[in-house]
Amino acid sequence: MTKRKRVPASVDELLAAMQRAADERRQATTNRLRNDFLPRLRSLGVAEVSVDYSGYGDSGAIDSIDFEDAGGKAIDVAARDSRLVDDLRDLV
Repeated sequence: MTKRKRVPASVDELLAAMQRAADERRQATTNRLRNDFLPRLRSLGVAEVSVDYSGYGDSGAIDSIDFEDAGGKAIDVAARDSRLVDDLRDLV
């Protein structure tokens, strides 16, 4: 038997439920960044990540993701961990 979700009784209740869902997604993303991506980036010597984005609102795309070490030198992360760049694009 499938459990049915309760339908919000008011607009305020609906908005509150939407906000809770957004907060949960944001927390899941934060956790994934902290627990998965940061250790991988640190192991490659990455100190800074820059993302170039074009567009606005819900429309747009990532143009590039650049990685630098603590001295500002570019790091070719894709050459060392090709999946990491794809994973970051999917997350962002």
